[in-house]
Amino acid sequence: MGNKIYFSHSGGITVFEKGKFYKLTDPYFSIREINSMLINYPDMSIGTDDGIYRINPETGSILSHFLENIYV
Repeated sequence: MGNKIYFSHSGGITVFEKGKFYKLTDPYFSIREINSMLINYPDMSIGTDDGIYRINPETGSILSHFLENIYV
């Protein structure tokens, strides 16, 4: 199982873990890279063996399709 994946976006930072999104409100996280995987919204994409996917962290669209194959 992979680690948590963090997303940076206009509303702050969101983490996707165990099939759910959690919003981080602690300002400590807003200025730091987390696990070297801080992705800027809205230009967000992740490359996988199946290709490159664009992600919408607000809705979680397409994440469920390939998230299980991503390890950070």
